Amino acid sequence: MKKGKFKIILLIVIALVFISSGFIYLGITLNKKSEPLVVTKTLLEEVFPKITRFFAFSDLANSDSFSCNFDIKIENNTSNATSLTANYKLLRNITAKITPYEANISFLQDEKEKRALLEAKENLSNGPLNSSLLIENATSYYKVEDYTETYINNGSSNYFENASSKNIFDNINYLMELYFNSFIANLKEEYFTKYPTTTIVNEKEEKVNRISLKLTNDILEKIQKDIYRDLKKNIVFTSLVSNTSFFSLEDNASITLNIYVDRVFSKIRKIELVNLIGEDESKISYEANDKMLLYIVNNDKIEEYIKVKNKEITIYDANNKSIGQVAIKNTKSKAINIYLNDLDNYFEFVYESQSDKNENRKLLSLNLRVKNIDIINFLFNVNSECTKKANIIENTEDSILQSSLDKDIRNKLNNIKDSRFLRLID
Repeated sequence: MKKGKFKIILLIVIALVFISSGFIYLGITLNKKSEPLVVTKTLLEEVFPKITRFFAFSDLANSDSFSCNFDIKIENNTSNATSLTANYKLLRNITAKITPYEANISFLQDEKEKRALLEAKENLSNGPLNSSLLIENATSYYKVEDYTETYINNGSSNYFENASSKNIFDNINYLMELYFNSFIANLKEEYFTKYPTTTIVNEKEEKVNRISLKLTNDILEKIQKDIYRDLKKNIVFTSLVSNTSFFSLEDNASITLNIYVDRVFSKIRKIELVNLIGEDESKISYEANDKMLLYIVNNDKIEEYIKVKNKEITIYDANNKSIGQVAIKNTKSKAINIYLNDLDNYFEFVYESQSDKNENRKLLSLNLRVKNIDIINFLFNVNSECTKKANIIENTEDSILQSSLDKDIRNKLNNIKDSRFLRLID
């Protein structure tokens, strides 16, 4: 064989090797990106920061020493009804588990002196309860008015040694991030299914792969146990999460996240959130197209859809009649207002967050009326005010050990079930 022809053949072989290797690498990459766990994590990791930035607590106390006062009010009234769609049933079941609560809470922290004081004035079902939680000299103390005459030494505290931030608001935001990161980390391939199918996107049928994450109560319990295990590793938040009531579903219910991706590049074409209670199915469906449409479907029937046009978000019924609006304000003051009113349903969701220097207000209300029956009346309202100075003057010289606390008093405290404060000292 002549050298010229040999060189040409050699170049062709080398080129084919590089090209085939490139396709193999591309195939591996596409396959990896199309794995259900990877696709779902990528989607959630893209959405979560946008949500948390909107709902995050403002930085009101960026100081070594600060004092914050919170007025908290939770009102809740839920009624039963047989003619609810699955989405409304889910909302009712979630809000029904939230007990009413009203309190004034003061939190003072001095980073240099390693001292912190939490004071709570709670309005409980059996009357007011005034309590204090003090951290001093790496020791935790608590006092409950009308129950303990002095501070009770509750053992050592690593709060300042393990605090993720000097700022209570940063800690709250950090806790939300911990929950999310732990949730993502504890998703397993076995929770997912993937199979080829067809779906309608932009009024056309497309061949896609459907990736599904189905959350039943059993799977939620597994994930939440894993989350709890992760959060227990962070000593700062141990007391906050040890008695947390995690989200749960009814035994005959499930929530499924469906992600439809094209079969070549795994590009997301459609997202569905399916809520199934018994045989009653509701879902919210978002299509990745230029029309910006969000569909609300009950038992395979489109009942409402949301359309974005010229920065206006309008809700329509199946007959293309305007029945509500969505207003979103994302400036210094942030707000979401969703209003829907048709022949049978009245639904209103309001979220407001206002910050002005060292003051912050957060309000969340949810109202649902079906066929003139009030199903949900829920209000969560927090007003906070902070100053960059903490004056902590508490006397612990006559404190007693927790083990020395009278047994009858301990039993009485244990019988107060609706105090958020007492959960911190368990």
